[in-house]
Amino acid sequence: MKNPVKRTPEGMAGAKKLYGYHCAMCHGKNGDGKGDLAADMKLELKDWRDPNSLAKMTDGELFYIITNGRGENGRR
Repeated sequence: MKNPVKRTPEGMAGAKKLYGYHCAMCHGKNGDGKGDLAADMKLELKDWRDPNSLAKMTDGELFYIITNGRGENGRR
């Protein structure tokens, strides 16, 4: 699956807002994988700031993970 949505400043602002609400608590404010909840749960999450963390993933895989979560404990 290829991303059908073109990147725009408005879209990026919306994505940043959603990330802050739903992802930052585990993945960290800047995507380093060191959010407060991840630390409390002793989770080791990838550092999404590193391009190698995403290099082998397709847009479709990323969409699925963002939408449905990953791992046995739900969203990660």
